[in-house]
Amino acid sequence: MWTLGSNIAVSGISFIGTAFLARILTPKDFGLLGMANLVTGVVGLFGRFGLGAAIVHKTDVTHQDLSTAFWANTAAGTVLALACVAISPLAALFFNEKVVMWVLIALSLNFVLTAMCSVHSTLIYKRIEMRPLAVIEVISRLLRVGVMLVAALSGLSFWTLVLGMIVERFFKTWAFFVIERWRPAFFFSAARFMEMFRYGRNFFFGGFVGYLDQNIDFILTGRLLGAELLGVFQMAYNLPALLWTYLSESVGIVAFPVFCKVQDDNERLVRGITKIIRYIAVGVFPILVGLSLTAHDFILVVYGKKWLLAVAPMQVLCFSAALASINTVISPLFNAKGRPDIYLKWSMLRMPAMILAVFIGVELGGLVGMAWGEAIVEILSLLMVYQAFQLMDEDLRPYFRAMVPGGAATLVMVVMVLLLNQIPWLEQTRPFVRLLINAAFGATIYTATLAIGFRETFADVWEIVKHRLLPR
Repeated sequence: MWTLGSNIAVSGISFIGTAFLARILTPKDFGLLGMANLVTGVVGLFGRFGLGAAIVHKTDVTHQDLSTAFWANTAAGTVLALACVAISPLAALFFNEKVVMWVLIALSLNFVLTAMCSVHSTLIYKRIEMRPLAVIEVISRLLRVGVMLVAALSGLSFWTLVLGMIVERFFKTWAFFVIERWRPAFFFSAARFMEMFRYGRNFFFGGFVGYLDQNIDFILTGRLLGAELLGVFQMAYNLPALLWTYLSESVGIVAFPVFCKVQDDNERLVRGITKIIRYIAVGVFPILVGLSLTAHDFILVVYGKKWLLAVAPMQVLCFSAALASINTVISPLFNAKGRPDIYLKWSMLRMPAMILAVFIGVELGGLVGMAWGEAIVEILSLLMVYQAFQLMDEDLRPYFRAMVPGGAATLVMVVMVLLLNQIPWLEQTRPFVRLLINAAFGATIYTATLAIGFRETFADVWEIVKHRLLPR
């Protein structure tokens, strides 16, 4: 519950902070930071030795193991910081933005700060002490947003966002050192490092492929369209992606151990997976499709007129995010079946497909074309889903049947909301009022359709809400 609560709190704080900052800063400010973050993300991949995972996995971890990991991480963080400074002029040249060089130099400090507290945070996680981790996450995000708002009002433009990131990382490093009393010895063992690295190296390659798969569109957007449009595209992408990314993490944590227990019982696996898909569809489809329907008013009310270019790509990305959320069950399934290599191979195949889709999309339709390119690549992921169901000796019919309650109720909601917006007086109302009316009306229609047309699914979802989410 602490993890769930912190995720919700951090997401809410970030959303509110972004809404305020979006009205003060420009899309280019966000785009410049986005460019720098893409570079630091790639550089940071080379420092992910997987030592943290090895520490968590190892039952008899010693003080010498921890000290070895600490000094290895700290050395790697220092090297990565220097590498980030060294390549900053090349990154500025790649994106054709000189300012990116100075942003990267400033952010390079975070590599050292992150490395210094990695063992401390891992030890807390290993003991499954989620409360201090959750508290640190929430307080650090509050501090970051507060600093950014003060800096933005002081006229620091894009440096506002940079300062917020550095302050947050400083606080986290300090907090982990205060909470976790372990201190490293001046000791390093190459043998112990290799023992831990042999376990963690799989996380290195998988993380590399996963990062590029998820960010290649941003890299190409920054290169092809510049900082301002990158800022717009990231704003359009972030809100739909927030939901399915959170779902992916939550489903992965819960589904993997459950699937492992029944990995040889294909019938139970199919029932379990389709049940999860049904619940995801019921919860996610109306939110994302509703956001797509009200994107214009939502952007106008929350972020302001300067972000209206994000409306059209957001509408498309909501649909691809809905499909991506359904497919979050596939990776845990491959892992439970002992075939993580299949998911890795599909991720590697997605990268050239995404590059091609982005290039063609930009040429044909700019940001909207790029969004459609992403949606098409996501649709092609059905081939991966088909292979996953083949591992369970099943076709895709249960997969599509599981989406019927959420999909049908969402379709009814769409039709009714579109009919509602044909009323002339609604078009004349203020965007904020219109947004509230559409949201309330859509939620009512969706809930009524689900309750009347799919009583069993509605009853199951209500039981989950009543017992897991509502206070007793």
